Amino acid sequence: FEACDKKDLHTIRSLLDDDHGGPTLALPGRNMVEGVDEVVRSYERFFARHALIIEQGVGTGSALAIDIVDLRVRVSTNVAYTTCTQRYGPDEEENTLQVTDVFRKDRADWTLAHQHASIDFHKREHHFDDDDDDDDDL
Repeated sequence: FEACDKKDLHTIRSLLDDDHGGPTLALPGRNMVEGVDEVVRSYERFFARHALIIEQGVGTGSALAIDIVDLRVRVSTNVAYTTCTQRYGPDEEENTLQVTDVFRKDRADWTLAHQHASIDFHKREHHFDDDDDDDDDL
């Protein structure tokens, strides 16, 4: 998360799993990308959008400042995954994601094999109601 806070693409690249077809990244509203170069480009675009928000005066500061909430870590011999809520940007209520990261261990190094992020609808004004039996919204 430090690498994201610092917008450090070199460190992010070094943490990605370059074996077995490379890492995959699935973000809300985007097609899944595969491979180190594509994942790094996705982070580049994300950082550029964040910089534009700051430039337009919507937020302040230059650090991305991702707040991690409810981090859960599960580890086995060669695979680990984390789940958490990530809040970032000037309006954390609008910029809240549920994130799952899958890591793979190769020799002594852990690398990111897959990241999936979903919009946290519970933080949004309009979200699906679990008690609503009407499926017209789907």
